Amino acid sequence: MKKEKYGEVIRIARIANDSSVKELAQAVGKSSATISNLEHNKSRVPFETFKEIAKALNLRPHQLMELVERYSELNEEDRLKRYQITLCDALTILIENEKTKKLKIEEDEMSK
Repeated sequence: MKKEKYGEVIRIARIANDSSVKELAQAVGKSSATISNLEHNKSRVPFETFKEIAKALNLRPHQLMELVERYSELNEEDRLKRYQITLCDALTILIENEKTKKLKIEEDEMSK
């Protein structure tokens, strides 16, 4: 996969998570400039940073990777047309994660 897909998808997931560049940067201990550079494909995304970003966006690394793979399968024209679909995919994963968290909290409360 080309590096530019990672940055684009990180940006999509960040927007879907309603996070600013500054908020994401603070969550992963990087500068806003570093996150911006990653999103704009000015630098590669180290795997450890990728994992930290996924966690900060309430995703598991494999879920963020799945979004990258889906997005990478699109050609440039389709990518422009389907940007919103990828954004919806990211939102769906985030909603599923929130539901899982709530269920776990409820289970924990019931077991007390």
